[in-house]
Amino acid sequence: MPHALRHPLQAAAAALLLLGPGAGLAQELQLSIVDPRVDEAALRAKLNGVVSDDLRLSSQQSFPTQMAEATAFSTKGMGVDYASSPEKVVFGASVGSAVYGSGFAFGRGEDLLPTGGFAFALSAMAGVNLGIAAPDDSPARRFTLYGNGMTGRTTREPFGADFTNLGLHLQIALVKPISAGAAGWGGIALTLGYERTRYALELRDELELEADAATWSPTGTYRVEAFDNTLPLELSTNMRAGPVGLFGGVGLDARPAARVESSVALTGPVSAQVDGANRQVGTATLSDSFTLDGNAATLRFFVGPQLHLGPVKVYGHLNLAGDGKVGGHTGLRVAI
Repeated sequence: MPHALRHPLQAAAAALLLLGPGAGLAQELQLSIVDPRVDEAALRAKLNGVVSDDLRLSSQQSFPTQMAEATAFSTKGMGVDYASSPEKVVFGASVGSAVYGSGFAFGRGEDLLPTGGFAFALSAMAGVNLGIAAPDDSPARRFTLYGNGMTGRTTREPFGADFTNLGLHLQIALVKPISAGAAGWGGIALTLGYERTRYALELRDELELEADAATWSPTGTYRVEAFDNTLPLELSTNMRAGPVGLFGGVGLDARPAARVESSVALTGPVSAQVDGANRQVGTATLSDSFTLDGNAATLRFFVGPQLHLGPVKVYGHLNLAGDGKVGGHTGLRVAI
């Protein structure tokens, strides 16, 4: 295992070990050294070096909060077709992710866990034009109803994650599309709906946290679970020239219920090099739990290209928020 502690919450654990009560961190870490040959100050210095050199976390609550925000952002736009203007039905699937707190690093990196908030998303979608059986001039033609959802599991030992997303959207053509042969303008659409996302990250296997010649081998519970319920309101448009299209818009995501729950209960032996041998010199225990609320609303901008291959559509979608959240997905749809 690499020499660094592999998770921001583990870093905070080490930081509290070093700084003791009153350091401003929420955890309660207990360290008991039973071997009198151990230089406790040197042991603390080793762990402090890991925290300061390899980790970028000042508060135990930062990472869970970032996870909650990334979770809420990861599925935005997965359940709606913004560029096809389907006259009958549309269906497809997409895959993507969102990050928060790590700039534009669009992914979780090479570490076992991301340095900031990260959420993976996968979703299937289908939509039907409510005027599918109505005359071309019927007002019902302006309305398209969409549904999407998926549940799954990912693993990157010793941690794993479960995700679930559900969505229901109604898209209204405020200004009808205009076609000019091979080119066209998609008009202006208003989309409103309901979205629910859940992302749970937890410890599923043994840990071994190494810092130079010191090792903490805890077992127990580590879990961060983020929930989000969103009521999105979006304005969008699109244009097409031949097979190439472009769409974009702005959305306001009201979040009546957004929260993250964190639970940590880890305990295990601490070992170090003593008289030329690796020996158990004590134990360390970390425990904490809390619940935080997410932002009440988020302003979001989105843009993406779409390749029109007859009824088959291949697209990419990028979401950007003013507070630094970045999300995106890509997929394939069939629109008739």
